[in-house]
Amino acid sequence: MNDLRDKALFFTKIFFNIPSTGKILFYSLVLSLLFGFFWSAFAFGLSVKSLVLGLSSVVLLFSVLIPTFIVSGVKKFKNVNHSLFTGMVGLVVFLLFSFLGLLFSEVGFGQGMIVLAVVSSALVYLLWFVVLFFAFNFKLKSFVLSFIQPVLFLFFLLFWKLIGFLQPLAFNSFTIFLQLVITILIFLLVLWSVEVVINAPTKRNFGVSAVQVSRFFMSQWLSGGRELETLFSVSSEKVNTLVSVVSFKNKGFEGMFVVPMVHYGPLGTLGGSTFPYLISEHLEKKYGCPVIVFKGAANHDFNPVSASSVKIVNEEVESLVKKGVYSSRISFLHSKVGSSMIDGFDVGGKAFLTFSNAPSATEDIDQAIGFALRSRALSFFSDAVIVDRHNSRGSISFFGSDVFERLMKSVETIKKSRSSENLRIGFAETAVNSKQVGMAGIKVAVIEGVEKHCLIVFDANNCTPSFREKLISSVKGFDFVDVFTTDSHYVNLVKGIHNPLTDESLIPTALETVEKALKNVKNCRAKVETGTIKINVLGVQKSSEFIGTINALISMVKIIVPFLFFVGIVASLIILLFVK
Repeated sequence: MNDLRDKALFFTKIFFNIPSTGKILFYSLVLSLLFGFFWSAFAFGLSVKSLVLGLSSVVLLFSVLIPTFIVSGVKKFKNVNHSLFTGMVGLVVFLLFSFLGLLFSEVGFGQGMIVLAVVSSALVYLLWFVVLFFAFNFKLKSFVLSFIQPVLFLFFLLFWKLIGFLQPLAFNSFTIFLQLVITILIFLLVLWSVEVVINAPTKRNFGVSAVQVSRFFMSQWLSGGRELETLFSVSSEKVNTLVSVVSFKNKGFEGMFVVPMVHYGPLGTLGGSTFPYLISEHLEKKYGCPVIVFKGAANHDFNPVSASSVKIVNEEVESLVKKGVYSSRISFLHSKVGSSMIDGFDVGGKAFLTFSNAPSATEDIDQAIGFALRSRALSFFSDAVIVDRHNSRGSISFFGSDVFERLMKSVETIKKSRSSENLRIGFAETAVNSKQVGMAGIKVAVIEGVEKHCLIVFDANNCTPSFREKLISSVKGFDFVDVFTTDSHYVNLVKGIHNPLTDESLIPTALETVEKALKNVKNCRAKVETGTIKINVLGVQKSSEFIGTINALISMVKIIVPFLFFVGIVASLIILLFVK
């Protein structure tokens, strides 16, 4: 299942961070000048004249700037950098084909430059059309705006002809434009054929268009659009699941632990991906205290389909905070069976239990395991909160696995420390600017009684064993310390399905946060409460069905799409030989 999931979502790795505006302009300028100098060296040899003529290629920079200005202006100058990058890619395509055309002209095919320039311009039209129609959602405007850069390339050829740079080549501007239109129509026909092919599996299995899904996905990547949530809701299921809260109080609230048994995915800002931030932000404003959101026992089947459903969680937490009795008596809990360990604490006969298999794999566990662990723990405690530390990149665990058996035995063999009436806790948090950490940043809780525990929580997708070990070994003076991650898929939009913590520059920041938490330690009372919510999630087995469909789709695309575009290029080249 893990291999299938990796294959299916590997395509998200094609999404990357766009270079800065300055870099894009610099690359475009350098490419334009290099092309001009190489062309002039081929045509006129190395001379002052060829150098001056080569400098004229600097006007190609306008083929990047002008469409960027017009396209971004239509959307009130949004996505400027993405438009600029598209223009640079279009320039690369044009220059590559034109240089190949130059080589053809040198071996006797005089019109090779013109033919390949037209084909490349048509490909650039297709590039802009895909970006404008699918990513920017320009709809019918895409057909017109996509012409800008290709037409500018033709004007560039005309400019070179006027200054004598293309003297051996005879061409008519109207004929070239006609050739361009014909070639574009061929490529649009190819694109339509591709759409028919890739839409078939998703329409058959889910009743939605794969093209529509890709448009919504691009919208999420570029601007955080949530249109995909509408499609998720079509096949969603309403489930009953748990929300637990541990609240710490002195005169006022000192802090809270919140554990919803949902999965923080699927990606970006969609569904539950930003729940750790949204929950903590709301509750911190309402109660004026730090809030740490942990990962409950749930996998991708329990992805909320809408970010707005965070209200359901928050409302239940607010209800739970009003219930129960606070206690200052705390006992710490520990158990280990093989590589599986459980650590936590008991307040008022209710347990907060966190589990891990680190340095062995500690990833998502089936929600059935979570319910089973809690059910077993209720034999020893009046309430139990189950937290997945999700702190060692590896395989997902399922009901009936060896991991499940070890965890069940760990629950059955939990040992309590002696109790203390002096419960103390300190919180601290740090926002970080990292591609591996989400909006909730780094949060730390220091819990003191007869033992001293340190919980370091990253709003991240997971961490590598080496990252965890280096951070833990740097924290001194505690009876227990471990790294937790929320499994937030907010950080997974660019890096594919996995984006674990590897950036060791975050370790000093985490250590500083620990020091701040130590300074904030105060006496307090605590209580543990659990409630039930009904929430719409992606649904059991929907992930598996989706993955199977995507794998079939990718298998087809790998073969059919290159073939269709090869046929389109060959057909356009043949037609161009007759349209003169």
